[in-house]
Amino acid sequence: MIDNPDLNDGSACLVIKESFGNAFIPFLVDHYDKVYVVDYRYFYKYSEYNNSIYQLVSENHVSDVIFVNNVEAMDSESKVSMMSEMFN
Repeated sequence: MIDNPDLNDGSACLVIKESFGNAFIPFLVDHYDKVYVVDYRYFYKYSEYNNSIYQLVSENHVSDVIFVNNVEAMDSESKVSMMSEMFN
């Protein structure tokens, strides 16, 4: 989680990404109180949220979910499956 100390309005977004999304995240920090970042390839390691995007969003009052992935991520059955598992 990235915390913006200059903003205290409770706004929060979640970025679901792989390495291509890393360059985009700094552009969000000025616009949200908190930015949560999840790499879908390793989401199974986020045990504090029981591997559930819904729980992460609910517990942290996330209003915006942003997907930042390369084009091949949506063309690969295994990568689409990894992303889908987060929403079970």
